[in-house]
Amino acid sequence: NDGTRQVYFELNGNARSVTVRDQSAETDEAVREKADKGNANHVGAPMPGKVLKVTVKAGDEVKAGDVLMVTEAMKMETNIKAKADGKVAEVKFKEGDKVEKEDLVFVMG
Repeated sequence: NDGTRQVYFELNGNARSVTVRDQSAETDEAVREKADKGNANHVGAPMPGKVLKVTVKAGDEVKAGDVLMVTEAMKMETNIKAKADGKVAEVKFKEGDKVEKEDLVFVMG
């Protein structure tokens, strides 16, 4: 279900159809928050993949370069690291979740 509905009608004797957004339909796609590149507290996913491991939790103190999360795509693992010293304010994904490029995965505080 993509949240649209096909509407069929007749106009001047001719059969017509139009696709409209269905306000009552639930979509299968979730709207994901993207990391704001201008916000130093946002950590985004560098590429699409699956979360293999989350190594921190909200409230943890981290140093620049510490691995926060490990993702996997096409049998290649990628470490998502802290850009600066700080505290993890929010963890947005858990192990097994799928991430897309630039998804907001951590908020630092």
